[in-house]
Amino acid sequence: MSPRARSSTANRSRGLLRCALIYAVALMAAVLTVRAVLLDLSPGTIRAVVMTALFALISIPMMDKHLKDRYPVYAQHKENTAALLPRVF
Repeated sequence: MSPRARSSTANRSRGLLRCALIYAVALMAAVLTVRAVLLDLSPGTIRAVVMTALFALISIPMMDKHLKDRYPVYAQHKENTAALLPRVF
């Protein structure tokens, strides 16, 4: 397989992953909106839950992976430091 074909395959899989993440976030937002309407929650509550979920489930793991790949010593730092809340998560 040529390097160009491998690059195309890698780009395609990254594109599929990105589409899957966007679909998952959209689905989560839709479910939260429906539940909020049924439970009579305010839009601010929905936004806070969605933003926290995006940070905890997507942004933080992606950034951790990037930093671990770029800086090998980051793995040790990550073990000693909380990702979102000090001493909790």
